Amino acid sequence: MSAENKQAGNMKAIFKWNEHAEHFVERYLNMQDDELSKCFCVEVSKKVRPKLAYLSLSEASQQILVAAAIPCVILSEQSQQTEIGVFLMCSAEKVQLAKLSGVHGEIVHVLVLFEEELSCE
Repeated sequence: MSAENKQAGNMKAIFKWNEHAEHFVERYLNMQDDELSKCFCVEVSKKVRPKLAYLSLSEASQQILVAAAIPCVILSEQSQQTEIGVFLMCSAEKVQLAKLSGVHGEIVHVLVLFEEELSCE
Protein backbone atom coordinates (compact mmCIF):
# COMPACT_ATOMS: atom_id res chain seq x y z
CA MET A 1 0.00 0.00 0.00
CA SER A 2 1.12 3.57 -0.50
CA ALA A 3 0.14 7.19 -0.10
CA GLU A 4 -1.84 7.00 -3.33
CA ASN A 5 -4.46 5.00 -1.43
CA LYS A 6 -5.34 7.93 0.82
CA GLN A 7 -8.82 9.35 0.77
CA ALA A 8 -8.59 13.12 0.26
CA GLY A 9 -12.22 13.47 1.29
CA ASN A 10 -11.22 12.61 4.84
CA MET A 11 -9.18 15.82 5.16
CA LYS A 12 -10.69 18.15 7.77
CA ALA A 13 -9.32 21.31 9.35
CA ILE A 14 -9.82 22.02 13.05
CA PHE A 15 -9.38 25.81 13.12
CA LYS A 16 -9.88 28.64 10.66
CA TRP A 17 -6.88 30.78 9.78
CA ASN A 18 -7.21 34.40 10.93
CA GLU A 19 -5.11 37.16 12.49
CA HIS A 20 -5.22 35.62 15.97
CA ALA A 21 -4.23 32.21 14.63
CA GLU A 22 -1.34 33.78 12.73
CA HIS A 23 -0.09 35.42 15.94
CA PHE A 24 -0.30 32.16 17.91
CA VAL A 25 1.45 30.10 15.24
CA GLU A 26 4.19 32.71 14.79
CA ARG A 27 4.77 32.76 18.53
CA TYR A 28 4.66 28.97 18.72
CA LEU A 29 7.05 28.38 15.81
CA ASN A 30 9.42 31.32 16.12
CA MET A 31 9.63 31.61 19.89
CA GLN A 32 9.36 27.87 20.59
CA ASP A 33 6.53 28.55 23.04
CA ASP A 34 5.52 24.98 23.85
CA GLU A 35 2.79 26.19 26.21
CA LEU A 36 0.87 27.35 23.14
CA SER A 37 0.74 23.80 21.82
CA LYS A 38 -1.50 23.02 24.79
CA CYS A 39 -4.02 25.52 23.41
CA PHE A 40 -4.50 23.20 20.45
CA CYS A 41 -4.32 19.87 22.29
CA VAL A 42 -7.92 19.58 23.46
CA GLU A 43 -9.39 20.20 20.02
CA VAL A 44 -6.81 18.03 18.25
CA SER A 45 -7.52 15.19 20.67
CA LYS A 46 -11.24 15.39 19.86
CA LYS A 47 -10.60 15.02 16.12
CA VAL A 48 -8.08 12.18 15.97
CA ARG A 49 -9.21 8.63 15.39
CA PRO A 50 -8.74 6.24 18.30
CA LYS A 51 -5.98 3.62 18.01
CA LEU A 52 -4.50 5.37 14.97
CA ALA A 53 -0.91 6.65 14.94
CA TYR A 54 -0.42 9.95 13.11
CA LEU A 55 2.42 10.67 10.73
CA SER A 56 3.98 14.06 11.39
CA LEU A 57 5.48 15.93 8.44
CA SER A 58 7.01 18.74 10.49
CA GLU A 59 8.59 19.26 13.89
CA ALA A 60 5.85 21.74 14.80
CA SER A 61 3.07 19.22 14.15
CA GLN A 62 5.00 16.51 16.00
CA GLN A 63 5.29 18.79 19.06
CA ILE A 64 1.52 19.29 19.11
CA LEU A 65 0.86 15.54 18.83
CA VAL A 66 3.31 14.78 21.63
CA ALA A 67 1.80 17.49 23.86
CA ALA A 68 -1.67 16.03 23.21
CA ALA A 69 -0.43 12.49 24.01
CA ILE A 70 -1.41 11.25 20.55
CA PRO A 71 0.66 8.39 19.11
CA CYS A 72 2.81 9.82 16.36
CA VAL A 73 5.51 8.69 13.99
CA ILE A 74 7.83 10.42 11.57
CA LEU A 75 8.34 8.99 8.12
CA SER A 76 11.84 7.68 8.82
CA GLU A 77 10.58 5.81 11.91
CA GLN A 78 7.26 4.58 10.56
CA SER A 79 6.54 0.96 11.33
CA GLN A 80 4.57 -1.54 9.29
CA GLN A 81 1.17 -0.26 10.39
CA THR A 82 -1.71 -1.11 8.10
CA GLU A 83 -3.56 2.18 8.67
CA ILE A 84 -2.11 5.55 9.58
CA GLY A 85 -3.25 9.12 9.91
CA VAL A 86 -1.40 12.24 8.82
CA PHE A 87 -1.38 15.44 10.88
CA LEU A 88 -0.62 18.72 9.08
CA MET A 89 -0.15 22.19 10.54
CA CYS A 90 -1.94 23.83 7.62
CA SER A 91 -3.64 23.16 4.33
CA ALA A 92 -0.52 24.26 2.41
CA GLU A 93 1.20 21.07 3.59
CA LYS A 94 -1.37 18.87 1.82
CA VAL A 95 0.69 19.14 -1.39
CA GLN A 96 3.32 17.06 0.43
CA LEU A 97 0.88 14.14 0.67
CA ALA A 98 1.20 13.44 -3.04
CA LYS A 99 4.98 13.34 -2.67
CA LEU A 100 5.04 10.89 0.24
CA SER A 101 7.04 7.79 -0.48
CA GLY A 102 7.98 5.07 1.91
CA VAL A 103 4.59 5.04 3.62
CA HIS A 104 4.01 1.40 4.47
CA GLY A 105 0.36 1.63 5.47
CA GLU A 106 -2.74 3.16 3.99
CA ILE A 107 -3.43 6.79 4.90
CA VAL A 108 -6.99 6.65 6.22
CA HIS A 109 -7.28 10.04 7.94
CA VAL A 110 -5.75 13.44 7.30
CA LEU A 111 -6.13 16.07 9.99
CA VAL A 112 -5.23 19.71 9.32
CA LEU A 113 -4.82 22.20 12.15
CA PHE A 114 -5.61 25.33 10.10
CA GLU A 115 -7.98 25.63 7.15
CA GLU A 116 -6.30 28.27 5.01
CA GLU A 117 -2.89 28.20 3.44
CA LEU A 118 0.07 29.75 5.22
CA SER A 119 3.80 29.40 5.21
CA CYS A 120 4.58 26.17 7.06
CA GLU A 121 8.30 26.70 7.47
